[in-house]
Amino acid sequence: MRLVKYLLAATFAVAVAAPAVAQTNGTNGATTPDPAAAAAAAAAVATPQAVNIGEIRHHWTAAGFAGTNFSAVGHDVRVADHTSVHFGGQVGYLWNGIVGAEFVSDLSPKFEVAPNTFADNPQVYTYMTNAIAAIPLGDKGQIQPYGSGGIGAVQMVSDVFNVGHDIAKGTTSANEFRLGTNVGGGLMAFVGNLGFRADLRYYHTTMDNNPNTTAPAADQLTQQLLSGLAFWRTNVGVAFRW
Repeated sequence: MRLVKYLLAATFAVAVAAPAVAQTNGTNGATTPDPAAAAAAAAAVATPQAVNIGEIRHHWTAAGFAGTNFSAVGHDVRVADHTSVHFGGQVGYLWNGIVGAEFVSDLSPKFEVAPNTFADNPQVYTYMTNAIAAIPLGDKGQIQPYGSGGIGAVQMVSDVFNVGHDIAKGTTSANEFRLGTNVGGGLMAFVGNLGFRADLRYYHTTMDNNPNTTAPAADQLTQQLLSGLAFWRTNVGVAFRW
């Protein structure tokens, strides 16, 4: 009976000690990693963390800016490739901060042309409705490179020297419109809701293939100058978002 008791005691001791022995290395005592814990750690390392490239939200934008026109060309040889200043504004809306629409309008008080025909350099206005796409960068989407383009109208207001029987009147004013397009892009950047907008844009008007030969001379000359007019604009100004 004593022998049986000794054998039972030894068996119980081995059964209790076996799990502890399995957790240790038999030669140096190092702890063997638990398989379940190791698998969980590997899964955590292998799973990529999400990268937040910017805040995604709907918002309005508005800007006021000033800049220069350059590289002007046209169907009429009196279009002069000279720089001239312009002023303008923009208002737009971006869905999710990525795609949307905007309206851009500009005024060039003195759009330079060849002398001796016009009493002064004409005024050029543009009115454009554009589609716009932006990429919101930064943790709050505060940096927004964008591109936009669309269609609208280009207006030219001029004072033309009179000829013929109207010469005694000195000059005659003309006010003409043509269909135009624009395409460009730039960068908006904000600190909170206040920031700046920098833009480079190309404008082009349609050709007048059927001029009105019965219109007053001032209207005809202005429409000729406006037909096929193309130029670049660059500007920078203050921007807002809300």
